[in-house]
Amino acid sequence: MVKQKYSRKKIFYVYVILDPRKPGKHRFGRWVFHYEPIYVGKGSGNRAYAHLLTSGGSKNPFKRNKIRKIRSEGLEPIVIIKRTKLTEKQALELEIRLIARIGRTNTKQGPLTNLTDGGEGTSGRKMSNLTKAKIGAANKILRLGQTVSEETRAKMCAAQKGKSLGRVATKETLAKMSTSRKTWHANNPISDETRAKLSASQKARTDIQVISDETRAKMSAAAIARYKKNLPSEEARRAKIGAFWKARHKSHPYKHSEESKARMSAVKLGKKASEETLAKMSKAQQGRTHSEESKAKMRASWEIRKNNV
Repeated sequence: MVKQKYSRKKIFYVYVILDPRKPGKHRFGRWVFHYEPIYVGKGSGNRAYAHLLTSGGSKNPFKRNKIRKIRSEGLEPIVIIKRTKLTEKQALELEIRLIARIGRTNTKQGPLTNLTDGGEGTSGRKMSNLTKAKIGAANKILRLGQTVSEETRAKMCAAQKGKSLGRVATKETLAKMSTSRKTWHANNPISDETRAKLSASQKARTDIQVISDETRAKMSAAAIARYKKNLPSEEARRAKIGAFWKARHKSHPYKHSEESKARMSAVKLGKKASEETLAKMSKAQQGRTHSEESKAKMRASWEIRKNNV
């Protein structure tokens, strides 16, 4: 039997993901949680929070769907660290004990979405090139020529409706997701060497679909149609702009100095509006009533302008 080597350089911990929708005293032997546990894992660094970033592409459908349902209610899963400053071996052993004590959903023994009893993950494991080639060849054979029928596509589409498609996250959830991503990227920066490798890999790809000019034109026309469809009416737009400026003037009152007023008046003197502009101004004034104070100010202004012409 080959003995596994566990790294002592890293500090490992055991974490638990909780469901915020189910508060209460959830006791499992000597372990007590204030919310129902849904996943147990071991890790180091930012591993505990990686589930919240990659739940969409997770290989664990039970955990993925659970996180989606929590977020559909405007909440975020709770992540707690149960034990830290462990060796990898200690962390794996504790992971196994916790999963066994709480129980898994797929074995109908508890609420956990873990697919296994735990203890199978080891850090620093490297596969040989031969193993990688075998896995790659097997995947290519499985996917080669595989097509999904229209009936299956329709079923998949119907199953997803009302779940994640069209779901709009709240501002609070978006802020939490943004902060979580920024934290993860800050703790896991991509080196220049890795960036160069990724760039070279993308440039060497031959399976990238080239979009024809005709398809681009159709996509552009569809996008413009969607944009125009969602545009507010001219009246609604004007009302929104007017309400904004009224609120702004109310909160930030501003008055022109006499000098500024004189400059503005001098600029307007001698200018004649076009017929089109006059028609627009006339239409804008229709149905509008002025107070007696405004009328007096306007008369005085016209008298001044007449005398200066």
